[in-house]
Order: sequence, then C-alpha cells, then structure tokens
Amino acid sequence: MDNITTLCTTTCQTSLQAWGLSVETARAGQTVVKQGVVVEAKALSLSLAYNAEIACLQDSKIIQLHYHIPRLPPHSATTATVTTTATPTCLGQLVQPITNWLTCNSLSDLYNVSTGNARLATGSADCYFNTTVCLPQPCPIATVWDAPSCASLANLASNATYNVSESQLLSWNPNILGSCDGVSNGQRVCLQAPGGTWATPPVAITAPTGTSQYFTTATPAYPTQNGTTSDCGKYYQVSTGDDCATVDLRFGLNFTTLQALNTFLDDTCSNL
Repeated sequence: MDNITTLCTTTCQTSLQAWGLSVETARAGQTVVKQGVVVEAKALSLSLAYNAEIACLQDSKIIQLHYHIPRLPPHSATTATVTTTATPTCLGQLVQPITNWLTCNSLSDLYNVSTGNARLATGSADCYFNTTVCLPQPCPIATVWDAPSCASLANLASNATYNVSESQLLSWNPNILGSCDGVSNGQRVCLQAPGGTWATPPVAITAPTGTSQYFTTATPAYPTQNGTTSDCGKYYQVSTGDDCATVDLRFGLNFTTLQALNTFLDDTCSNL
C-alpha cells in the first residue's frame, strides 16, 4: 500500500511522464525486442505510464486509491437457479501443457499457427500455459520481417491462380500484431486459411476430369442438404451460434462463394 501511495502522488506521476517524454525523444525511431516481438523503444515507457495511470484511478464520489478489488454485488435473498453449461468443443488443435516452456514463435512454428492466435489461445503475451489450450487449425506460416503492410503480405500470399485480398489475409490472421501500415517483425502469420488450402475457389465449380487431378472428394460425416456441391474437398457441420458470416470467417470465404458451393442458401442466409 505504501508503494502504491507513493506512485500515485503528483510528483511521481509528473516525473513518470517526463521520463516517458525523454525516452521518446532520445530513442526516437529505435526498436527493442519485447516478448519476442520488435517494438519501438517508447512503447515500454508508454506501457509503464499507462499501467501507473490505471493503478491510480480514483472513485468519482470518494477519493480513494483503486486496487482492482472486485466489488461483490449486494446480498439478495433470491434463490439462484443452477444451470449446466455445455463443455466447449475444440475445433482446432488440443494442446496439453508443455514441460519445457516455448516462446510464442516456437509454439507457432511447432503447431503452424500465427503468433497472434497463439497469444490469444494461451491467454498470455508470452504464450505460457499450464492447462490444456485449443490452438487454431494449422496453416502455412511465414515469418514477418521489415515491418511489411497487410497489403504486402496479401500480395506475398497470392499466386498466379489466386489473388489474396487484404481483408482475406486479415480473416486468416484476426489477431495480427501491429498495424496494417507496418506489422510487428518476428511474428508468424498465416498465408492460407487455417485448416484448409485456398479458401476462395472460382464460383464456377469444375469437377475433376481425372482422379485427384484437382482435389480429393471428401465423404461428409453428416447428411448434406440438397444443393450442396458433391465435388467438395472438405465439409463442415454447422452448430448453434453459427451464421454465414462466422462460417466465412472460419474458412476465409465470402458469401458469394459460400452460396455457390451451397446453392440452397437464400440471399439473407436465413436457412443455414
């Protein structure tokens, strides 16, 4: 408590702000490595200043230091109703705690997932976890250097057959580190849709003229609706909470392609 009291004095706060400005001036344009990611040097001082500001928040009615102590709701005599929550299903890679802890990028390399998604799945900026976690499905990954833009990465993911858009790249990397003007160096990013190959086949579906010439037809695990293309390399069973938008995001599709592959879908996706 003495430490937080000292931290929250006007003198200390002013000194912290002055220090942050001096770091920004003296180290302008310089970078450091923090938790496996290259960031500007000023980010460290800004982070400390921000955390100090949060720690010193004051109540609007009674001046008191804020210690992040949870406020319990008022006691109520109402009888609580116990409900059973279904155990969430992992649709990606179920990973047990690792004895020899790996960095985020090492974890990404081992399971072929983006660094941003690895951080989100583990709930840790360092990707440390001591309980089972659900990583996304694997994808072809690349290591980012020279702080490229998202448009540059989309161009890198494109080839002579498929032109990957910036929005499609971001659908594969929803937790990309940095801004699209220049993403953070050192991280791994997906160059294709997790769990699949190219996620945007031409709208005109052409059946293969020979065995495995284009793809291997998958066998659906569940009955399919009339209007679902029979020349399909992968099927997905929709579940409660899914809509066309979530399916598109999961597989890097757009609605036009999804509807072309599943012609029973109406224009508002009300019959998914």
